[in-house]
Amino acid sequence: MRYLLLILTLSACEQDKVGHFVVGAGAAIVARETGLTTLQTCVATLVLGGLKEIHDSRYGGTVEIADALSTGAGCIISLEF
Repeated sequence: MRYLLLILTLSACEQDKVGHFVVGAGAAIVARETGLTTLQTCVATLVLGGLKEIHDSRYGGTVEIADALSTGAGCIISLEF
């Protein structure tokens, strides 16, 4: 079920957002493996997305809130049904 939701989410996104989502999902997997709770994992992926956008703002990238949210949405992989 979790992977079906993941596939449906990715199919509706533009390529850049998919990349952010995949990085967030990877971070969520690492976070869960290190013992973080689901809530902590989702907060961590949102913070990661925010830090990436701060980096973009300081070093000439394009800042998009949707990018940060796409990274944060990667935490969906850590949800248990």
